[in-house]
Amino acid sequence: MKGAIAKGDYAGFFIVSPSDTVLACDQSAPVGQKLDGFRAEFYHGILAGKASVSKPYRSTLILTDAKGKQRTNLPTMFAAAPITDAGGKVIAALGLRIAPEKEFTRVFEVSQAGRSGETYAFDQKGLLLTQSRFDDDLKQLGLLADAEDSASILTVEIRDPGVDMTTGERPTVRRSEQPLTRMAASATSGESGHDADGYRGFRGAPRAGAWRWLPEYELGVASEIQISEAFAPVQILRRAFWTMMILLGLAAAGIDIAMWYMAEQQKVLQEATLAAGQLGQYKLDVKIGSGGMGTVYRGHHAMLRRPTAIKLLDPVRMTELAVARFEREVQFTSALTHPNTIAIYDFGRMPDGIFYYAMEFLEGMNLEDLVARHGAVDEARTVFLLQQVCGALAEAHAGGLVHRDIKPGNIFLTTRGGLSDFVKVLDFGLVKSTDSAENANLTSTGTVAGTPLYLSPEAIERPVSVDVRADVYAVGAVAYFLLTGAPVFSGDSIMEICLKHIQAVPKPMGERRGRPLSPKLEAWIGSCLAKSPDDRPLNAGAMLAELEACEIPGSWTSAQAAKWWQENVTSPAEKKPPAFEPGATTDVAPFGATAAFDMPAK
Repeated sequence: MKGAIAKGDYAGFFIVSPSDTVLACDQSAPVGQKLDGFRAEFYHGILAGKASVSKPYRSTLILTDAKGKQRTNLPTMFAAAPITDAGGKVIAALGLRIAPEKEFTRVFEVSQAGRSGETYAFDQKGLLLTQSRFDDDLKQLGLLADAEDSASILTVEIRDPGVDMTTGERPTVRRSEQPLTRMAASATSGESGHDADGYRGFRGAPRAGAWRWLPEYELGVASEIQISEAFAPVQILRRAFWTMMILLGLAAAGIDIAMWYMAEQQKVLQEATLAAGQLGQYKLDVKIGSGGMGTVYRGHHAMLRRPTAIKLLDPVRMTELAVARFEREVQFTSALTHPNTIAIYDFGRMPDGIFYYAMEFLEGMNLEDLVARHGAVDEARTVFLLQQVCGALAEAHAGGLVHRDIKPGNIFLTTRGGLSDFVKVLDFGLVKSTDSAENANLTSTGTVAGTPLYLSPEAIERPVSVDVRADVYAVGAVAYFLLTGAPVFSGDSIMEICLKHIQAVPKPMGERRGRPLSPKLEAWIGSCLAKSPDDRPLNAGAMLAELEACEIPGSWTSAQAAKWWQENVTSPAEKKPPAFEPGATTDVAPFGATAAFDMPAK
């Protein structure tokens, strides 16, 4: 047995029975004695069938130190494994003694870096379980007795002296009253971590380190290096980096100045174009409104002399995304041919960078102005107007397009071909194709697009996944507004309104109106305003079919519409187009501003 131990470079052995009794040992004194304390707990685990390594501890036996002297209280540790009989039953435990100041410490020396790097192990109390490479320094600092046989293993505790002792400073608090270093306190509480910003080590010098607690061995492991040495290469890189950043900054400043100059020159050209009132074949007459993406002018074609509304992309929003959205609005809207959809005539870009498109010029009022001036609308007229809105949207929905900003301000009333109360659906600037990932990406992920008073619950919670049923909800909200003179929900903030769309039940329309509403019409609006898209009509075409089946009192005829317009709206031939003023109400299509605001998607 002794030959095998010597061959394996072990310092001794123990054989322990299941009753914690020492059956054999390289020394005779322990034989027949029962183990207690930490040693008994360690061998219990071995006798349970699990091989392990103990943490270092001080032996009560007389052992031989590194210089061949016989001494007590020397550090020791054991690598142990169970002994089994032929049937696999554990009958004893074999422990082989290791000198931790040599064998255990050697494992950690492999990962020591530079002149100040050190990797070591420690116990729950912060006591070193390996030999420090700085024992001579510890003796000079008074952390270790200045004796030939003194060693840091199982002697020095990893405590924060509060000062950097390596510079000559001395702590004012006794070692036993000093707290563990920040690293040791974190590790002994069961945490693993790292700190590159620096903390005081057990000598007080600033250290960068990483640590991990190993609960199965009841010890922690840390690897540290002095901050000044750890970041010496970084200082060189940092100087090079800042030199490069200064050069890049100067280059960027030069580019910015050049870009600013070019932008200013382009702005001068654009202002000159607008001042001249000429945009290609179109003459600009007067500014009549602003929208979410640009400004609208009344103008006319140089040859046709036809009144035209001309929308310009605001130069300050001339980004790649804005241009893409502007072009998309034109492309989608011009593909729609329904008479109740605003008609696009032309699209182009001037040499000075101005994007524009020309559309039919409308005179009249939007539904928001209608209610503001004349109050709530009766059922027959409401159905008459909504049928036209549903017709325009039905074409868009059939083509896989979602408007996403249906609201009273985007539904315009005018006269066309001798017909009064003729609806035009405006502002497809937020339109979304349901079958094009490329187009869908033109609106930011997680951004709620639309107007809060008319947003569907899913447009608030899942804005990237809305479909045509979001428009169905918005039409229902517009119907509620027309019949009651008030939006479905109101509140003191956007968040409050959005939460009501998601959670609240609308107030009955009859109660809002002060008189009952046709049951079928009320049911139709209720289905449009359902919280779940699955409970609403499938699309605008289905809405239109259900709306036409509603039985309502009275009627709204073309003759009634013509009479109402004659009594309430100035004849287009008699009026001059008003100049646009922010906040002013105009009888000319303002192409109402769209709202896009960020909300967290659930």
